[in-house]
Amino acid sequence: MILTTKQFLVGAAVLLFTLTAWAASDTPRIDSAQWSTSKSVSIGTTQVQPGNYKFEAPENGASLFVERDGLLLSNVPAYWVKLPQKAEQLKVVTDKDRVVRIEFPDRPYALEIL
Repeated sequence: MILTTKQFLVGAAVLLFTLTAWAASDTPRIDSAQWSTSKSVSIGTTQVQPGNYKFEAPENGASLFVERDGLLLSNVPAYWVKLPQKAEQLKVVTDKDRVVRIEFPDRPYALEIL
């Protein structure tokens, strides 16, 4: 059986589309958000001073990465919990001076800090 150029191109396009979709499904989503605090708080065992921070959390992981000025400050153990509805905006929940939960915007899950 001899393939025509058209059949070959259609087959190659289908293969490329399939491989792209497969590779994209293996890439975990990373939730991230910018956060500012005006007081010292602890996130896990890390004490952070007033300032601007970036949170990153892989959706299939069990940790929160805390960054400041592009530098990784901490990798904090955490776990995901389902919310009754999607969070409308970033919500950082504290108990006294300790961050205990982070709700990422437009996500149905929150990150509980251990």
